[in-house]
Amino acid sequence: MNSETHIAGLVVHARPENWKDVLHKAKQLPKAECHGKEEEAKFVLVVEVNSESALTSYMDDINNWEGVLSVCLCYHHYEADELLNEEMPNEIYTS
Repeated sequence: MNSETHIAGLVVHARPENWKDVLHKAKQLPKAECHGKEEEAKFVLVVEVNSESALTSYMDDINNWEGVLSVCLCYHHYEADELLNEEMPNEIYTS
């Protein structure tokens, strides 16, 4: 079976009183980046995993953290790993 890379954007919504703890915990995750405004109790977490089932587990784990209200998938893209190593053409495509 070929290996794949999944890149996903997750909207994480936390209780206002737990916001800082949830954000701190999210920043410790491997292959993850947090984006958002600190005054809001939600942020986008961009993650990279190796399978769709790993992504589902990732989301379930975060959803079970203390103070997390919801985790919603807002973006998902995957490619076979061998395709990610191909050089992209230096052309601009327009529709």
